[in-house]
Amino acid sequence: MNKSSRGLCVFAAVLFAATAIPAQSTVAYVLERRGTWTLGNTAASLAPGQKLPAGGIVRRRSASPDDYITIANLQSKVIASQNCSSNCSGIVPLPRAASTSGPRSWFQAVMATVFGSPYRDDSNMIRSGGLPEGVVEYANGKVNLSSIIEPEGVQYIRWRTVRTTAAGEWGQPVKLGKDVIVSGPKPGLYEINLMRSNGSGLEPTASSWILVTAPADSEKNKAAFQEMRKITDEWETSVRPETKRRFLRAALESLAQRPPK
Repeated sequence: MNKSSRGLCVFAAVLFAATAIPAQSTVAYVLERRGTWTLGNTAASLAPGQKLPAGGIVRRRSASPDDYITIANLQSKVIASQNCSSNCSGIVPLPRAASTSGPRSWFQAVMATVFGSPYRDDSNMIRSGGLPEGVVEYANGKVNLSSIIEPEGVQYIRWRTVRTTAAGEWGQPVKLGKDVIVSGPKPGLYEINLMRSNGSGLEPTASSWILVTAPADSEKNKAAFQEMRKITDEWETSVRPETKRRFLRAALESLAQRPPK
């Protein structure tokens, strides 16, 4: 066999191998987990927001009755859920192929934000609640918070910026009027605390994240966030409340980084 023939044979073998063994594609994401769960025989524990490949197997490596895991496909539908306090095999086989319906690209963007966020395992930030997350408009130097806060008695609010590396410093508390409009926050992502007097000072009673947007971006950001909130409603009780909150906060992070067009 001459060099040319041998070269063609090698090329054909490489081409066959490339077509016979397709690259693993992403078919799902880890929505939530507690305990140690790994992909196949790898040692690294899976994290919220992590991609999962076609045909893979997720295995439980810890042994606490508090362990759980919930997995969603690319369309945000929950496809696997194990709660080890009741029914838990510890093995989750993943689909061999993605669903034929198209993926929700914004859902994948939010899950990437969950995976990359320094807040993904911050239970204090995730569990703190009492106020809804949301998008509010910055206009004429003021922000109307009536969609987030109900006017009720004497209330104060403080805020700090949310950054990709760490949260900013808290500003001084501001007393809210009946119109729940404040001056100070510029367009950006914030954590807010609702505060009340405890007799000796002010203490936080509720928290949420808000995305403050310019008027030109307000409606499209609100519409995009509403679509994302709809997903958490569809999950109903199959996903924990703190996971829904983590998702919505990541959704606001994602919108802040990549506004809808």
